[in-house]
Amino acid sequence: MALSVISCKEDEPYGQSDRSPVELSAGYASDGMMTKATVTDGSGKTVRAFTGDTRLFFMMVAEDETVSPTQSMIGYNYAKAAAAGSEDAKSDVAFDGNYLYWDDAYARDTKISVYSVAAAGAELDSAVFGPEATAQTVGTSAKVINFSSASNTPVVSWEIGEGSAQDSSSFSQDDLVFSNNIVKVDDSHDYRLRYRETAGGHHKFDKGELTYYHALSRVTVRIVCGDGFKGDGTDFSFTSVPTGADNSFAVNGFYGKGTFDVAEGEFTPGSVEVKDFSSICLSRTDAQKVDPYYTLEAYLVPGTDIENGTVENAFTFEIDNNRYDISMKELHDLLETVDEFLAGVHYQFTFIVSKTKVSGFSAKVVDWEDVTADEHKPSNARISLSLEDRGASVTSGVDFYRSLDPGNTSGIFDTYQGYLWSTGYEKKSSDWFWPGNTSFYHFRAVGDKSDSSAPSVVSNEGGDYFGISAGETYHDYIWGAPFKEMDGSADAPDDAKFVYSNTLGFDGTAAHQISYAIGPTKDVIRLLMMHVMSNVTFELVTSSDDAAVSFGDGTPGNITTITLEQIHKSGKVNMGNGLVQTTDSRSDYEFTTVHAQVGNKITWSDYGAVPQSLEDVVLVIKTADNNLYTVDMENVMASSVSTKNIVNPYEQVSGKYRIDRWYPDYNYKYTFKLTKKGAESLEATILDWEDVVAGDDNVQIK
Repeated sequence: MALSVISCKEDEPYGQSDRSPVELSAGYASDGMMTKATVTDGSGKTVRAFTGDTRLFFMMVAEDETVSPTQSMIGYNYAKAAAAGSEDAKSDVAFDGNYLYWDDAYARDTKISVYSVAAAGAELDSAVFGPEATAQTVGTSAKVINFSSASNTPVVSWEIGEGSAQDSSSFSQDDLVFSNNIVKVDDSHDYRLRYRETAGGHHKFDKGELTYYHALSRVTVRIVCGDGFKGDGTDFSFTSVPTGADNSFAVNGFYGKGTFDVAEGEFTPGSVEVKDFSSICLSRTDAQKVDPYYTLEAYLVPGTDIENGTVENAFTFEIDNNRYDISMKELHDLLETVDEFLAGVHYQFTFIVSKTKVSGFSAKVVDWEDVTADEHKPSNARISLSLEDRGASVTSGVDFYRSLDPGNTSGIFDTYQGYLWSTGYEKKSSDWFWPGNTSFYHFRAVGDKSDSSAPSVVSNEGGDYFGISAGETYHDYIWGAPFKEMDGSADAPDDAKFVYSNTLGFDGTAAHQISYAIGPTKDVIRLLMMHVMSNVTFELVTSSDDAAVSFGDGTPGNITTITLEQIHKSGKVNMGNGLVQTTDSRSDYEFTTVHAQVGNKITWSDYGAVPQSLEDVVLVIKTADNNLYTVDMENVMASSVSTKNIVNPYEQVSGKYRIDRWYPDYNYKYTFKLTKKGAESLEATILDWEDVVAGDDNVQIK
């Protein structure tokens, strides 16, 4: 709860007429073990001011013991400890408009205990500690100061570093400091702030001096160049460590998080017994010195027992590919009387790092030379393959499948004429073995070149398949099978052409392009993969004269649109033969991408279409200046069709090819030139006069 605000002034005889705020100043103990302190530090420790403006988080407990039972209120607040001019000064604490006043609680009967925590190395920065707030929980992007579980004293959770690492960015925010010296300890020691009588008989409110102590253990490691290294900095540098860190030093087996009781000044380690750090803060001295060295620093949650610790690699690092491990026992031996890492103590280690010398020479007469044959594993492989091998290897986004051919398996065959490959495909998830020489499999591959994951295969009695769909940003689905050497010779160039059939896919010829079912073999089972979509590009161009149309600049109301009418948008690919079939009814597809005119053209590229007949498919074009064009797609002619891998499927008419169907593995590039319709065949004719002839019998002359 927040302390309520009540307007109340001091008595005039005591020389004060304004409301008195609770005034605090702060410093923190820079070294030595943690001890409790009086209002001013009485332990003999050096107390220094904060080096920069620092956010402090408070819980203040106000009590009135003049009534029974004792009344108390809790207030949560934040403040700023200002940077001081010298190290041995105190930091002024300012609440910046959110002061708590003595009469916010019980006025002159108020006795105030103050509990506070801060990250001493993190200066006042909204990016670090978030927006100013007086709630119990102060959330930050780096740390969270959470008093929500507090009753009479605050308890906060604290974790070293971010994730599993402590590096230079998190190091400055890890130095948890706390103050608990303004409290009621017991009946004989009461350091709370109160309204007191001075030596001159006047009264005044206490001003609190907060002493902050380090709640963590600090470790500094100094690494010095020893024997075996040149010492000129060229060969004395960190390399990798087993934890995968790239800044060279790992701390293992120490507590990394816990719950801190501010009143007791003690950590309770978390449920995770130890925490591994993949790295700690690293700084390097001048490597050109005679003794180059590194200095590394880390904060650790206190409490780790190094006397009985069994961790062999408490500190681990590599220099010039030489691995060094320091065990907890070695650390205990170095520190002698220290049995566990304590709060507020700075542990400093110096390691002279040397290479191990070659020593201990001896001589022996060697025994006779022996020749023993290596263990040999006979193979049951009987099948030799002659499969096509062309194109680039696919390294990701591909799943492999196989299907057991249920044909005649009564004997062992060197060549098996099995073609029952429609169904029964299983995905490879572990090593595959042939059960015996009578087992023959069909192998297939499915992938997506535009995605890291391959499409799923559906098991179906009529034939296993996977689904495909059209779109402007499309999935580049691929399908593959073992194709036989079409010319019958493994040494011949891989330039034989495959045939794709609209009814039988890639196995539509009597020659059977796809390999038979394959039995046990040591040869590599090579699968050639085909694009099963049709890649379509539409480019519209216009002239540069008065007949030119406008394609627009791409802004609303000034665009050109294209629509494919009566097109199939979904399909499937049969696993056995790679046949692509449509699966939906025809409908219209309006291209959603908006383009602006560039020069005299506008382009829609990489439309992934489902292969299909173009009968009744119409492309409708509407330009920005409201000219409307239609194209019967089945009547478009092409001057050239490549035959890199597949036999040209199109009929030739008068030297050109009629593109009446889209096929898988084909890249279609359409260019349409659009102009306005001109006025043609203008001519003029002068008509004869119309004649009116009057007779002379209607006129009387007088």
